[in-house]
Amino acid sequence: MAYNTFLILIVLSFFSCSKKENKFDNPIFSFFHELNDKNVDSFMKSYYSEKPDYVLSQYRIVLNQLKNSDITITDYNHYEGEKINIDGDTKNIFIISHDQEIITSVKVEDKKVKYLLSINKGKELIGWL
Repeated sequence: MAYNTFLILIVLSFFSCSKKENKFDNPIFSFFHELNDKNVDSFMKSYYSEKPDYVLSQYRIVLNQLKNSDITITDYNHYEGEKINIDGDTKNIFIISHDQEIITSVKVEDKKVKYLLSINKGKELIGWL
């Protein structure tokens, strides 16, 4: 009996010491965790597999800027600097900046950073890439 209890304790301690994968409820945190754990090309292949090559070439530029960078992520409605004008729903739109300079705006859909670049006409948002 004591031997079985000892084996069970060893097995349980082994599982508790094994590396646990971080799971984030917030898709923005999950996005950056995955981006910083992979190289940009492998991240794009897994995260944006449905995007065409011309979009991925633009995403690559932004992702290289974002990877392991000191950035600030702000909900669109709470960003206090100058920003693009959005008519309609601003839910799940985030502004990513560095030292008060906007790097990009992103849109979250289906618990994923679905769009990494906005399409603007002047200061008006007209779509997402």
